Amino acid sequence: MIPNFPFRFSRSDVALVVELYLPKRAQYQALLLQVLSGWYEWERKRDVRSIKSHFELNRNQILELLEHYSSLRTSYDAICESFPLGLAVGHSVYEVDGFFANAETPAVAEWAKAMFAVGGARPKQVVDTPKASDGGFAAEERTLVVRFIFPFPERVLVDQATEALSLGATELRPLFREAIRGFLQTPAGHRPEEYTRRLLADPSYSGALKKLAGDQEAIAEAHIETLVRVTDSWIHCVALWLFGYLVLKVTSGMNELVVRGELEKNEDEIWITSFWDVALNRILPSTKSTE
Repeated sequence: MIPNFPFRFSRSDVALVVELYLPKRAQYQALLLQVLSGWYEWERKRDVRSIKSHFELNRNQILELLEHYSSLRTSYDAICESFPLGLAVGHSVYEVDGFFANAETPAVAEWAKAMFAVGGARPKQVVDTPKASDGGFAAEERTLVVRFIFPFPERVLVDQATEALSLGATELRPLFREAIRGFLQTPAGHRPEEYTRRLLADPSYSGALKKLAGDQEAIAEAHIETLVRVTDSWIHCVALWLFGYLVLKVTSGMNELVVRGELEKNEDEIWITSFWDVALNRILPSTKSTE
């Protein structure tokens, strides 16, 4: 048995995990290294000027890329101005082998059209013989997966909200965390003010808040509104980095490879997936492990 074991489990942090999927090609590996090392160098130097300059100089291209991300478009300048250092500071890369259908029109899309046409009832199944022009049906491909983990600075925010209240307010910490995590796990389609209004209108949440905050209830509610607004800004900053830096740089580099004749054509599509409900468990030296 090891006496005075030097590590401790620290309370889980909330985090966002994002993965970028690309076909594995030597050119893409070199491109990714160039793109990501460029950003990490800015981070190492704490080069805020270069970061802001990138988003300003590429504003039109980024907004065109994010045509359907309306909430970021309307707050682009504010997000650029408040963009934080230390947001993206590392990644992992792994490879997977896949087997994919490459039919021009996915069968499930035809099924959806047929289902809608008959009002959701079961349509007559129609099977068409694939055309020679379809280019076959199955394809094998090795995929390059680039994973990013974005830990959310929940503890700092909760500490600030708690310290702003009088002594004994530490019991409010779980309610502050609940507000943050609830918004993080369901960010799509939620404006921060609407989410906060619904949360504070929930009898179980508002009842617990009133009981624990007492005569500081109004201050606690204001802090909850601020916590949700900051969380919303952080989500937009992550999106701006992912699409306004990573995707913009990678796709521009891919296009340059095609122009130079190093690739036959651009990819039909690339994927980004997001995992919102993620617990980041830290095993820390006992001297650093805190609640």
